[in-house]
Amino acid sequence: MQKMLTFLFILFALPLAAQQERECRGKKAFDLGDGAYGCVHEIGTTTLTETVYRDDGASTRSNRQSAGFIDVRIFGKYVESKRTAGNRMKAICKTFKSDVDAVMEGKRFVSIIVRFVWLNEGNSDANGQGSQDRGITQTAFTNANCRGVRFL
Repeated sequence: MQKMLTFLFILFALPLAAQQERECRGKKAFDLGDGAYGCVHEIGTTTLTETVYRDDGASTRSNRQSAGFIDVRIFGKYVESKRTAGNRMKAICKTFKSDVDAVMEGKRFVSIIVRFVWLNEGNSDANGQGSQDRGITQTAFTNANCRGVRFL
């Protein structure tokens, strides 16, 4: 009986220990393999609105499109390079595309917005819910097939 309890403890304790950050408890976790890891905070829908104004103010044209949304809390080494960030965003988009497709079921969408929120690893107090210092945010969007990244 004691061996069985020890086995069950190890079986259920290891997944919880793998998600040490409180923002990731109970969420889908990932590891990008380059030192960046984290969890998906939210997958949902949003609307992109593009508005074009004429210089003389004579007319305005507006276009609204549905888009998928992946919000990620990420830890590890932050790199300012847009090439590295773009590759990371494409990897996240491809990994969780099936979840976006499930959320957007029945809707036509042309883009998926990916937002990284880089949290401060060393300062857990700064990562609290009421804190203003949430780290660095990177946002970009890809097409519906996770190809090409355009930063906002």
